[in-house]
Amino acid sequence: MGNIKYICSLDESANNYECLAPLYEHGMRIVRVNTAHPNCNIESLVDNASDLNAKLGVNLEIELDIQGPKLRIVADSDRAIGIKNFYTIGEDFSFSFGDLDKLTPGTFISIRDGRTVLVVIDKGDKKVAVPQGKFNDFYDKSGAYIKGFELNAPYFRDSDEEYIKLALKGGIDYIGASFVRDASDIALLRNHTEGSKIKLIGKIENPSAIENLQAISENSDLLMVARGDLSVTIGKQAIPDVQKRIITQAHSDGKPAVVASNFFQSLRWQEQPTYADRNDFMRAVCDGADYVLFAGETISAKKNAVKYLKAANNCLKGL
Repeated sequence: MGNIKYICSLDESANNYECLAPLYEHGMRIVRVNTAHPNCNIESLVDNASDLNAKLGVNLEIELDIQGPKLRIVADSDRAIGIKNFYTIGEDFSFSFGDLDKLTPGTFISIRDGRTVLVVIDKGDKKVAVPQGKFNDFYDKSGAYIKGFELNAPYFRDSDEEYIKLALKGGIDYIGASFVRDASDIALLRNHTEGSKIKLIGKIENPSAIENLQAISENSDLLMVARGDLSVTIGKQAIPDVQKRIITQAHSDGKPAVVASNFFQSLRWQEQPTYADRNDFMRAVCDGADYVLFAGETISAKKNAVKYLKAANNCLKGL
């Protein structure tokens, strides 16, 4: 348990030796770029990681996550979409894929990991949705979830294939396969990376992946418990049991396990994490995680991302 390593997603402001070095010192062994929201320049990150490795004699690795068939909001501008009495789908916004005929009255649309929920109502020939409960602004490319929408979508987007080509040029150690549904998605990605040393991370984010967990694990090099999207697709109450199940499956197949995101959220507004945040982190450690991944946490912290690693290390002192 004391050998847990950290994966950090970074803002461009932290893409330099001065920020990378202390992060490595405090346990970051992989730096991550999510191509759905590319917050830092990949080519310069490869150069900066190589520079750090040469200067310190270490091996900081890089993970590149492709988008996969994740549903996203499509809007005409980058401006926030604020609260309204109702939204006409196809006019106020649309989706990156999917059959709109499936949007029958009563269908729930979860946006930005459940920060906003809309429900489809009956309005004749138009698809109309109204806010349901809590609401936060959403944007073009915001992630969305509608049960069943992703099942028939092709696994790759055009942008995914371009990022894979970039990864194959060198400097990328891992590709995170987002929203895999079964082993065939991993096999498709494996075909694209054949001949390289890139390791594939099967990211478990939806019910289909849980149903096909063993086959995905057998065909991946690592497994990830992607808690942010899982909390939307299966419900937050199911996360503890599913987290343990995914880690156990990974280890039974001899694969490392990653537990991702939503750690130490209280550090966004206070200096020390709450007891609940400490307990959540230690739950991942005690469940057997080999890596803990900080996503929006370290991105939003910008140059002060190291505070999350310090909080994690403080929790580990008693082990």
